[in-house]
Amino acid sequence: MKKDGLVTRFDTDAFFGTALNRFVKQAIDGEPITVYGRGQQQKPFISLEDCVHSIINAIDYPVKGHEIMNQVTDNVSIDDLAHMINLATDCKIEHIENPRKEKEDFKMKFDNKGFLKLLGRKPKKMVDEIRSMICWLTKPKISDTTTSTFTFTYA
Repeated sequence: MKKDGLVTRFDTDAFFGTALNRFVKQAIDGEPITVYGRGQQQKPFISLEDCVHSIINAIDYPVKGHEIMNQVTDNVSIDDLAHMINLATDCKIEHIENPRKEKEDFKMKFDNKGFLKLLGRKPKKMVDEIRSMICWLTKPKISDTTTSTFTFTYA
């Protein structure tokens, strides 16, 4: 289904990965989370469920000319993100020298009032989404083999 004027963009960091993905992998692997610098940079986040919900709502959303919506529900510091993952996994957090050329205290600013109206509900809480994600990633999965035995693997 296509709606004229409905477009999206995808941004990613090809060199260092996203902080959330990197931190969760480190925590699940039993490694300390490595926060660059003081971790005071604030970055925008949205849960996958809120993202999908907003896309579904956008199909029937009345467009008034050209409207830009920042698809984001939360602005979280990298250090706070590390502590949310620590609460769910009890992992260690290490601050290391920042390999990026960026301000230590950069706080991304955005206006998401229009987006929250489009979302049409209270956004998911970041800390709850992190706990759910880690539970799902670490729960044992049962796979049936051809020899009628079961093998437990971890995601």
